[in-house]
Amino acid sequence: MNPSTLNTSLLAVLPEILLLILAFGVMGYDLFLPERWKKLLGRVAIIGFIVVLVVDLLLPAIGPAFGGMVYVDGWVALYRMIFLAAAILVCFISLDARGLEQNGEYYGLLVFATMGMSLMAASHDLVMLYIAIETTGISLYLLAGFMRADKRSAESGLKYFLFGAHGV
Repeated sequence: MNPSTLNTSLLAVLPEILLLILAFGVMGYDLFLPERWKKLLGRVAIIGFIVVLVVDLLLPAIGPAFGGMVYVDGWVALYRMIFLAAAILVCFISLDARGLEQNGEYYGLLVFATMGMSLMAASHDLVMLYIAIETTGISLYLLAGFMRADKRSAESGLKYFLFGAHGV
């Protein structure tokens, strides 16, 4: 793979790379900063999602990348924007939810789920599609049962896992 092809391929998955950095950034922010600053976790996630949304708006339609495993065109950009807008909306709603507003793992899982959905939109190969679906699915399994003290959340997490695992 020559440097030009590698640069084009990395540019094709730049939103996913930025989402990965955001996920680890939010979880690291949660891990290392004092409690009084953890109220800003949701806002950090929102700002990160907005940055990724702007980058996605500015990216050109690249076409095939990574040997045809990923294909980026206008439709992929549109679906990425829809997923990012939904994630921003979920973050805004979560700012007022008790138990979630200061939880870096919650926002990290939300970013991983968004990254999986974004990669799913760009997938042009069954292996890449499978990886994207699994990334999204595992994150959503954990998010469905995230609030362990709430019986309904635990029940929904278990049901979602059982319905998703029936095909294994």
